[in-house]
Amino acid sequence: PSTISRDYNDFYRTTDILLILAITGITMRLIVNDVQTALETAESATLLALQSQSSLEYLAHHDSLTGLPNRLLGRDRIEQALNQARRHNERLAVMFVDLDNFKTVNDTLGHDQGDMFLKQVANRLIDSVRQMDIISRQGGDEFLVGITNARDAEAISTAAAHILTRMAEPFPVNEVQISLSCSIGIAVY
Repeated sequence: PSTISRDYNDFYRTTDILLILAITGITMRLIVNDVQTALETAESATLLALQSQSSLEYLAHHDSLTGLPNRLLGRDRIEQALNQARRHNERLAVMFVDLDNFKTVNDTLGHDQGDMFLKQVANRLIDSVRQMDIISRQGGDEFLVGITNARDAEAISTAAAHILTRMAEPFPVNEVQISLSCSIGIAVY
């Protein structure tokens, strides 16, 4: 009887141990799954936060309509270009471009058409200067253009004339052709 009892107890003890190990294994698997899910959620939240931060930084420094640098970033880039011009004894021309009578576009065609027009103005300004030059939207219908490493007064005059010519070409906005001139003020360092 004692051998049977011992075998019986060993069987149940082994069964208990196997059952405990199985339950422990299942519990550990559930914990690991929960930790993996929590890590994935944390990674997603971190990525979303980084994307939001990047978007906020972009919005803080760029004009929401045209995508050009805004007044703050434009000023910073002009200051950097001015410092570089001082260091390398180069010329920097800063042009203040103002669209003449832009208010009439908004008044007659509406703000949506005016916004489309301003986007086209921004694109033409980008196409009118070199990639190394600076363009920013100051607000409304005012833009700042920095011509870096300008060789001489003639090069600056040529750049301004090119901008005036491009701005004088009609702008197709939906089914309307908008023609406006612009005024340019120039300061040279």
